[in-house]
Amino acid sequence: MDAMRADWVEVSTDGPFRRYGLAVWDGPGDAWRLDGRYGQYVVVDQSRDAVVTVTAHEEMNDHRLAELAVSSLRAT
Repeated sequence: MDAMRADWVEVSTDGPFRRYGLAVWDGPGDAWRLDGRYGQYVVVDQSRDAVVTVTAHEEMNDHRLAELAVSSLRAT
């Protein structure tokens, strides 16, 4: 994170980028995620101090993988 511009977080969470933070998506819940194609995810759940990576190939319901990752974390 040291290599990122200092204003990146501010710009990426304001105005038109509120839900889509310049390649970072809000949710599910209070988590945030980086989305790739066909189920490639990094899900960050700061409330649990956890990061989950998913490398799958799911063309139909790939958003469901992020939801499952967060719900699994919350079940622990």
